[in-house]
Amino acid sequence: MKKIIIVFLIFLTNEVCFSQTYYLNVDWEGTYSCSGGAYYSEFFHTTTIYDSNNNVLDQVSSDANVVRTSYKGIFATRPHRIKHVFNCQVLEGSYSGFTNSGEVTLSSGDCVSNSAQNVVAKLSIPLTTLNQPANNTFCNKGTLSIGAHNDCNSYRYRWRYSTNGSSFPYVGVTTIGGSNSNPNLSSFLPNGYTGNLFVKADISYDNGSSYTNETNVITYTIIPCSPQLLSFTPIDTRCSYSDDGSFSMILNRDLELGKKLVVSLFYEFEPVTNPNVFNLLDQKDTTVLTDNGDGTYTYQWPSDTPIFPGNYKVRYQTYDITTPNPIWNSLEGTEDGFTIGNPPPVVFSAAKVNDVNCKDSSDGTIQVNASGGVGNFKYQVNGGTWIPFTSRSTSIITGLSQGLKKMKVKDANGCTAKE
Repeated sequence: MKKIIIVFLIFLTNEVCFSQTYYLNVDWEGTYSCSGGAYYSEFFHTTTIYDSNNNVLDQVSSDANVVRTSYKGIFATRPHRIKHVFNCQVLEGSYSGFTNSGEVTLSSGDCVSNSAQNVVAKLSIPLTTLNQPANNTFCNKGTLSIGAHNDCNSYRYRWRYSTNGSSFPYVGVTTIGGSNSNPNLSSFLPNGYTGNLFVKADISYDNGSSYTNETNVITYTIIPCSPQLLSFTPIDTRCSYSDDGSFSMILNRDLELGKKLVVSLFYEFEPVTNPNVFNLLDQKDTTVLTDNGDGTYTYQWPSDTPIFPGNYKVRYQTYDITTPNPIWNSLEGTEDGFTIGNPPPVVFSAAKVNDVNCKDSSDGTIQVNASGGVGNFKYQVNGGTWIPFTSRSTSIITGLSQGLKKMKVKDANGCTAKE
């Protein structure tokens, strides 16, 4: 089955469905402490967030002697600079105390991080707008690969779908950060469903405790998969020297109106020096299958394009006849490959048994022996009538006149050998 990849990207325009939000995580490396000896002191932390115009977006100060371990903020304006100040104040004694500060600036981008002076900051623009993919037609037994890109803070995404555009039950898949999940369409869509599929995701910024935002909706078209392959029959070449092999496939249904079946034939060109490497040899398409009368349909590789002996693989797909660049809805075929064989060559020998008794008599005898080929043999003397062997491999030819005899032998396929 073709694997279907849904790529979700950040797409910023003036027409987004949801207001832009910026998520900021700040951590501190190292340990801050007051070192006043016997003097009594206390410390404070202050974190200030600035935009690119040096406006304060947020400022948070800790209570006395409370160690700050991290900062999380959600902003409508993009944070640009983060400053963290540690202040040690002396309450008694002559110790003067001190102030340490660290500052970091964030560059442009959807998912950026920076560190300086013990301050580590990560900024992400979480996924709120999904791009509608150009290739949005898929088979209803295909596999989706869903996940959020441009996420550096491991937010949680809960995926939902709809077949009517209004009710959005859960797919049963949750992804974290940029990870993907690959649910089968058949695991959540009604059996045999065709039509529109609408997809969106809820977003959680607190590891799934709550989902406070969601993406826009993108639309896919779900169509039936290619017919299922029920059986595959390779057909050997007719003769040892001919290149007229073929194959047939029995499929579980006919082609839909407006759909074409394309069959790709791959050949092992170098079985000795480069085994198990198959490259495209030929490709045929059709809009007509043979009705077998029992609900199944047959595709036969066309006789005007014969196949020579060797190792092959076949892939087949359906596509919309009106699509300029075909979109393969599924990719089926002979995963283990198959071999087009050829029968052994027809080989025969003839030996005189008896000469004629008189010059003008016709009582000479020849014995002919044959092997190889397919089925029973026939022989011909001097271009005359083809006569069946009296047994599978041997025949006695009687009633021959004096002279040179030109003989031919052929098998049941009409493949000949000459002597």
